[in-house]
Amino acid sequence: MLSRILTVANRPLLQQCQRNFTTRTLKRLMPIKLVDVPSMGDSITEGAIVDLPVAPGDYVDADDVVVVVETDKVSVDIRAPEAGAIVEIMGEIDDVVEVGSGLFSLDTDALPIVKKDEKYSEVENLSTILPSTELPVIPTSDTSTMELNTPLKVA
Repeated sequence: MLSRILTVANRPLLQQCQRNFTTRTLKRLMPIKLVDVPSMGDSITEGAIVDLPVAPGDYVDADDVVVVVETDKVSVDIRAPEAGAIVEIMGEIDDVVEVGSGLFSLDTDALPIVKKDEKYSEVENLSTILPSTELPVIPTSDTSTMELNTPLKVA
């Protein structure tokens, strides 16, 4: 009788309660966009990387140059299709890459990194952006020497 209770639908009760838990990998959680080497002409099938203005981990805006590829006929700036952080560059300077192969990957959910210096310099620049305003004069206890309608200028 006890064995009959512990088995339901010809399977032991413990097997029915077990679940397989799967987790997504990190790459599935981040929207990673792979950018390929673009076509550079009908007869051009490969090119050499001549410049890498950014490194993995750097944040780029849309249309920022990420890789410069050069052939014997043309030099091409390969730009970021949208803003994000560079995850990986699939080559180094002087590596030969083929048209259509993966060149770099971009995390489009990344946020730009603000450095402390930039944050403070923006606050300091607000004084040049904001127009100078005139504030009313606040009377003190000795009002005999002050005119009440004289505005106080902020330097």
